[in-house]
Amino acid sequence: MFMPLGTAKSILDPRIPCIAAAFHSVMAEWNGPLAGYHATFTEFERAVILSRLWYAEVSRLLKGDQGIEIIKNGTRECCVADDQLLIRLKHAGAAYRTWNYPTKRARAWENQAAFPGIPPLYRLDIAYRLDLTGTVMRDAVVMPSGGHDASWHWQIWGEPVTEFAARRHDLEGEVWYAYDDHSGATP
Repeated sequence: MFMPLGTAKSILDPRIPCIAAAFHSVMAEWNGPLAGYHATFTEFERAVILSRLWYAEVSRLLKGDQGIEIIKNGTRECCVADDQLLIRLKHAGAAYRTWNYPTKRARAWENQAAFPGIPPLYRLDIAYRLDLTGTVMRDAVVMPSGGHDASWHWQIWGEPVTEFAARRHDLEGEVWYAYDDHSGATP
C-alpha cells in the first residue's frame, strides 16, 4: 500500500495549522507546570507525556472537524483523518529514526499490517525532534510509518532538514519532500 505525498497533503493541508498549533500548547504545558519534573522523566516517559498532551490538544482544536477522530487502542492513541489516514505522533532522533524496538509488532505496524481495533487505513507518522535540552521543538515531519525507510517527507515545522531538502524529486519526478513551516501557527 502506498500513498503519494500529494494525496496525503490534500487530506491534511487544511488541518496542519491546528496540528502545528497543538505543538505550541504542548510545549507551553511541558515548559510550564511540568518543568520542575523534567529531570525525573526518562525519554520514554517524556514521549508518552508529550504524546498524550498533543492528542488532547489536537482533539480540542479539531473538535468541529467531522473528518477527524482520535481513537485509543490500549495505551496507544491515533488520529483518523477522513477515513483514509491513520496518524500517530512519534518522537524521533537523528535522520528521523524512531525508537521502536524492532519487535514483530513494530515491524508489522510499519508494514501496514492489520491490527485488532485499528482501522485498516494508510499509516502516517508525525515525527518530531526536540533540541538537546528537550524543551524546544526543533522540527516536525509528516511521513509514512517506517521512519528512515519512508518514501517521502513533508516538513511542517522548523528550519529545512537538509538531508531531505537536497532531494526534492526522485528519478521519475515524483515529489518526495515538501516544506511548509507552520511553527508560527498558534492555538
